[in-house]
Amino acid sequence: MITVDLKKKLNTAMKHMLTHIVLNDAVTLEGYHAELVDAVLLIEFEIPESISTLRKIAFYEEETLLSECSVFVPVTGNILFKYRVEVE
Repeated sequence: MITVDLKKKLNTAMKHMLTHIVLNDAVTLEGYHAELVDAVLLIEFEIPESISTLRKIAFYEEETLLSECSVFVPVTGNILFKYRVEVE
C-alpha cells in the first residue's frame, strides 16, 4: 500500500518537475496552473482554438516524458481543462 504521505511527495515532485504540456503531439503549452490538493495534483490549462478534438495530453520535464494520457474531448470554444494526477 502506498501511504498518503508518499502520494503527496510523488505529486509534489511531479509538480516541480513539470516544464510544459504537449497536446495531440503537436501543440506545446507553457502556460498552465498546477496545484496540490490533499494527495492529488490538479493541472489546469486552456485548450487552444486550433484544436478541434483533444486526443492526447503529454507532460514533460524539458525533453523527458513524465506522463501521457489518451483522451477524447471535442472542443467547441474556449475550454479550461482540469487534469487530475492521482497516485494509486
